Amino acid sequence: MPVRPIALLFAFACLTPFAIADDAFTRNPDRDAVGRLLTYERSNQDGTRPERIDVYRASETRLEVMKSVAPCTNAALVSAELDFETWSADTITGGALLPGAEVMEFAFLTHDRAANRLDVEVRLPDQTLTFEMETGGGTLHVYDFDLASLTALTPYLADPEAGFLTRFALMWPDPEDPGISMMGEAVFAFDERGVEGGREVLTYTTSGNALGDGYLWLDAEDGYIVEAAFEAPNHPGYDDFRLRLIGASDIGAEGWRGHLAAHFEGCGG
Repeated sequence: MPVRPIALLFAFACLTPFAIADDAFTRNPDRDAVGRLLTYERSNQDGTRPERIDVYRASETRLEVMKSVAPCTNAALVSAELDFETWSADTITGGALLPGAEVMEFAFLTHDRAANRLDVEVRLPDQTLTFEMETGGGTLHVYDFDLASLTALTPYLADPEAGFLTRFALMWPDPEDPGISMMGEAVFAFDERGVEGGREVLTYTTSGNALGDGYLWLDAEDGYIVEAAFEAPNHPGYDDFRLRLIGASDIGAEGWRGHLAAHFEGCGG
């Protein structure tokens, strides 16, 4: 199956370094959930243009994310190392998923904390693309990663009912005019504990210039994202944004590798 790196670069959401305020999050090894797979559907708020986002916790510090539309189609696999002293992911590697659960790496992202700068390098067959953005310090997630980095860290909220604030950047997936830019900040104000779909959740109202108005729900027991919806789209062709949890399972390393390998099984030549 042919791989189109330039399309894949902007079709998958690159995991991006961020820093989180020490008073908002706290390290608790009991919340690591190593071996857990969180499966989401990202779409417009009306459910159109759905895509599957698989977020797997490979180790205490390693996060792996697969993004796909359907079996046998191009899929992306991104890995990152989480740093619990800085609450950041300082090195990110993105690539295309290949048959046999192999990966072709071509996108590399680093966070220069001393310079407060984000550096991105994408190695294509005929050229190398480079981008950089001043981060200015403070919390930062890249929006087109579909909240995968955020759901890895919300289990560590020191006081979930206090709410929290973070900033978002966007690596706009336009092959004709790629780049990364700062969107602004988002405030997640705690509302209440409730029950949605038989699951106890913590609900938040979202405001700020980054995502516009919206909401966020976290699993009340384990802290990961259950659902979110915002006014701002995070890919071309979308009108807005919704992320919805499909399932959570503790599949472990063998199960995760089997899941990756199954994407291209029986697909033909």
